Amino acid sequence: MEQTKRHRQQNSITSNNKKKKLSNNSSSITHLEDLPNEIFYEIFGYLDFHYVYKAFSNLNIRFQNLLNYSIHSIKLNISSMSKSTFQYYYTHIIIPNKHCIKSLHLSNPFIINLIFKPFSFSIISNFIQLETLILNNIEKIYLTNILKQLISLPKLHSLVINSVDIVRCNNKFYCQLFRLPTLKYCKFNIPEDDHYDELPFSINEYSSIKHLVIENNIHLKKLDALLSYVPQLHRLSIHQLNQSFDKETQIFSSVLKYLTHCSIGKISISFDEFELLSKNI
Repeated sequence: MEQTKRHRQQNSITSNNKKKKLSNNSSSITHLEDLPNEIFYEIFGYLDFHYVYKAFSNLNIRFQNLLNYSIHSIKLNISSMSKSTFQYYYTHIIIPNKHCIKSLHLSNPFIINLIFKPFSFSIISNFIQLETLILNNIEKIYLTNILKQLISLPKLHSLVINSVDIVRCNNKFYCQLFRLPTLKYCKFNIPEDDHYDELPFSINEYSSIKHLVIENNIHLKKLDALLSYVPQLHRLSIHQLNQSFDKETQIFSSVLKYLTHCSIGKISISFDEFELLSKNI
């Protein structure tokens, strides 16, 4: 009888301890809105701001203020979007946060043309924190204007440009790219037609680019001249390297003393030229 009583008391104590532990665990649960602003800013940094805005902007005043008076870095990927949707996006997201945009990916020609209006109306110069810019489906008539405006960006170190058109001569675009003062990574596809103009060798104009990816076909002679602009190059990737129009064996003059990696997808030059190329770069 005494043993049964002690057993009941032990069960009661165990049950009370479990309830107390469960109560303590319940009280330690943190609700989403209890997290500090710094945590939300860190979470937002991993997401495209378009989706952050859609998910949080209408929750309450606190989240509206977090988004409207943001001090964190913003990543924007604007690929497919209707004109009306983008107008709202432009007014409520891009304009108020232009000073915080760190990464921008544009693919819609209409949107690109709106962002890169002529100088007096353009807002791109206000993107003072922009580090990475990806521009797809660029029409050739806007290339010169876009590249001119990029010079004003103090932190731009990564640039991807893909032209939707074939240009008559891409030399001027190359020269504009190499004038961007803070660029470290550059990937471009600016195809040109069969008309060939020689690219002049650099005399005293040099780029800070360390990683160069050439997606369009390029002739050996033009490549030689192009590399004279990028003496700091560490990595080089070429989609297709062709023999020069004059058919003469190319004497390769550019020397890249910092180059550690070189990749060529397709190659159509003589073995002698390939040997000179591999020895010099």
